[in-house]
Amino acid sequence: MLIKDLNSLFDHSYNWTTHIVEIDGIPFLEKCKSNLRTIIESNEYENLLIVKWAYATKEACLLPDLNQIDLLYFIENELISLLENDWQSILYYACMGDGKKEWRFYSKDITETLNRIKKSLGEHSFYGDFSFKTEKDPEWNDYYNINQILSDCLK
Repeated sequence: MLIKDLNSLFDHSYNWTTHIVEIDGIPFLEKCKSNLRTIIESNEYENLLIVKWAYATKEACLLPDLNQIDLLYFIENELISLLENDWQSILYYACMGDGKKEWRFYSKDITETLNRIKKSLGEHSFYGDFSFKTEKDPEWNDYYNINQILSDCLK
C-alpha cells in the first residue's frame, strides 16, 4: 500500500486533524479531534482510556492488510457507537501502524466505559488482543500534548 493512498483509511466524518508519519520506515496514521472545547470545559470527562489492539499483518509496511481493514472499521465504529451516542466517552485520538491500532478516549465513568466495551466486544476472538490503560487526566494534558505534536508536524 502506498503512503499517498493511506489517507483513504481515515474516517473524515468528524473534524479530525490527520497526519501520516514514517518512523524508521514504518508508516503511522494518526488522527486527532481538535474541536472539543465545549466538552473539555464541561469538566465531566476526567478519565483517560487508552485502548490498544495488536493485529497480525503480512504487509511489509506493518499496516493492516485489506482483510483486516473491515475489522478495524467495525471495531472503531462499534467503540464510537457504544460510547459517543450518549456522550459517555469521547474518542479524540486514533493511531495505526507497526501492527497496532490505538484509540484514546476521555470518559465520564471509566467503569461504565470498560463494561460497555467488554459487553459488546468481549465475545469476539480479537478481544483477547486488546489492552486497556486508564488514568485520571482532568486537565486533558494528553489531548493537548497530542494536538501540539500534530500541529508541530504539520508546520
